[in-house]
Amino acid sequence: MGKIKYSVRETTVKWGDHAGEKRYSANLQTSGTISLDKFAEHMADHDCKYNKGDIYSVLLQMSKCIREFILDGYMVSLGDLGVISPRIKQKAATVREEYSAGNITDLYATLKIGPALINMRGEASFEYAPTLASQALLVAAIREGANSVSLVKPTSGSGNSGQNNGGSGSSSTGSEQGGSNGSSSSSSVTAPTISGTTPFDDSTQITISGPAGATIKYTTNGVAPTATYGNDYEEPITLNASATVKAVAIIDGVASEVATKQFTKNGSSGGGGEEGM
Repeated sequence: MGKIKYSVRETTVKWGDHAGEKRYSANLQTSGTISLDKFAEHMADHDCKYNKGDIYSVLLQMSKCIREFILDGYMVSLGDLGVISPRIKQKAATVREEYSAGNITDLYATLKIGPALINMRGEASFEYAPTLASQALLVAAIREGANSVSLVKPTSGSGNSGQNNGGSGSSSTGSEQGGSNGSSSSSSVTAPTISGTTPFDDSTQITISGPAGATIKYTTNGVAPTATYGNDYEEPITLNASATVKAVAIIDGVASEVATKQFTKNGSSGGGGEEGM
């Protein structure tokens, strides 16, 4: 069994009694993405009486059957692996009587992980590794024949304040703090779009959309989300206080630039949000 690599990132507490203090936590560095074909081959190698082709066909058929059950409104239990449930995206109505099926904009499935895929710390082995950004700098220096390389993170406003999947995330560019689509670094993944009314009176509903096939993580605590940090966006968010919403789209473990939008409640002093994510 191999080791799971991680890097360490630095963040700064934004609010509360510990505001301004540094915190250090891990970002996992995944080893890659296992394709369905490779997954079937791996299963066949585990003393299985079925060959790779049989397993591949069953997995494909399983996905089709799950889709059929979801479209009929069922949840699908996969035993110890978890439960797949239907979820919706929707547009809120201002009057109860005006809400109809037309307000539902999308149907999708989510997986609630079961006991087979949680509490695995006792079986896992971890290994520290440099951040992906540091690795890229070192490789570039070697190619250029440089005798040394600086791994110091650029200052705020330099336009390169971190990296998508392993940077510290503790500083922000000017555009990230004030604009609706701020960024922490360049990425091949298109940044998500954050929509919602601001300023607002009692509450406002926030929707976040991203490229096809992407998952989205978001925060309202001022800390930039990454591929491994943040809340999973599954349905519109309701804000009852002023907050800055930040979001990234993630495809195959690669995060987009950070999209940022400030939402202000009328009559508040601004800057609210949550102590958590």
